[in-house]
Amino acid sequence: TIIGGVVFLAFALTALFMDPTESV
Repeated sequence: TIIGGVVFLAFALTALFMDPTESV
């Protein structure tokens, strides 16, 4: 759904901005 896509996009964006090594 559109809502699911937005949520996934926001999660991916957060993971991108955050340090990959810090996020386990």
